[in-house]
Amino acid sequence: MKQNTTDDVIRAYLGGNLPPAEREHLEKTMLDDPEFAAQVALQRAEAAAAELLIADETRQLFQQWQTEKPQQHSVFRSGPLRWAVGATAGLILVFAAWLMSRPAANAPRPDGPATPPPPSAQPALPPASTWSAA
Repeated sequence: MKQNTTDDVIRAYLGGNLPPAEREHLEKTMLDDPEFAAQVALQRAEAAAAELLIADETRQLFQQWQTEKPQQHSVFRSGPLRWAVGATAGLILVFAAWLMSRPAANAPRPDGPATPPPPSAQPALPPASTWSAA
C-alpha cells in the first residue's frame, strides 16, 4: 500500500500537481534518501520514455495518413442506382420532346377549321330584359 501511495505522490510531483508544502517535503526527502531519489529518477525516465514513444507513434500515424490516397466515393458506383438515374433522365427527355412536338393550344390547324375564340372575346348579348316579345 505504501508503494502505491509513494508512486502516486511521485507521479503528482513529476506532473507538477503537488501543493508547495508537499513538494518541498518530497524534495527534502530525496536529498536525505538516495534510494527514494533513485525511485523518483526512475519514474521520471519512464515518463519521458513513454512520452517519446507516444510522440513517435503519433508521428508515424501522421506520416501514414499523409501518404494515403484519399478514397473517392461515388454516388453512382452501384449499378441499380445508375440504371434508375439513366431511365429517369430518358423518360424526362421523351416527355419534353413530346410536349415540344404538340401544336400550341390556340394556334390554327392547317388541316381543319380554326378554333373558336374564347368566350371572353365574343361580343356580349344584350340583357334579356331589353328583348321584346314579338
